[in-house]
Amino acid sequence: VLSQPGYEPALRRLRERLEQRLDRSRRLIAASFPRETRITDPGAGYVLWVELPEALDAQALFRACLAERICIAPGRMFTATQRYGHCIRLGVGGAWSDAHEQALGRIGRLAGEQLRLGLPRAA
Repeated sequence: VLSQPGYEPALRRLRERLEQRLDRSRRLIAASFPRETRITDPGAGYVLWVELPEALDAQALFRACLAERICIAPGRMFTATQRYGHCIRLGVGGAWSDAHEQALGRIGRLAGEQLRLGLPRAA
């Protein structure tokens, strides 16, 4: 159905909007997350893989975000090992608003607070 004539322009506009959102999210992360943060595009879908400084515990960040009604995915959800304890995955493909951008900034500030407080990482 989506391959029928007439849908391609709408799909192209949607892809452009989502790419702009990814770019905007990358800029917000660069501006509000700890300096050593690295961002990777997994290559499929509209998600960002965020590698925080090694000292940060993504589970603790997840709990702090959840307490503020912000949902992130800690990296350990994506492995059966103990890897990715300092990583999070952020989805940017769903509905989006100024509140989402503010939440993204808040995640960065919470990560910075956790780093400054030197909270121990979970094993």
